[in-house]
Amino acid sequence: MATASELRTQIASKEADIKDYEDLIAPLHVDIKDLNVTLESQQAACEHLSIATGEVVDGRIILTCENSDCGMQWVATVSPSG
Repeated sequence: MATASELRTQIASKEADIKDYEDLIAPLHVDIKDLNVTLESQQAACEHLSIATGEVVDGRIILTCENSDCGMQWVATVSPSG
């Protein structure tokens, strides 16, 4: 039988594993300045598109402007700058 201390250690370890998993599935926040972004539509980016929330939908990345008054969306492919 495990001691209380051992159980606390096991629980803390599991909580850390869950936290790591949550980080992986959290919304992707991308700073456009750090990425090469290719918009798949001819639509120009809005003037505030420097920070966007991205989500993968059917193998494509949907970027949404985080300006609460805007919310424009684009389909994009994103690759690291470099």
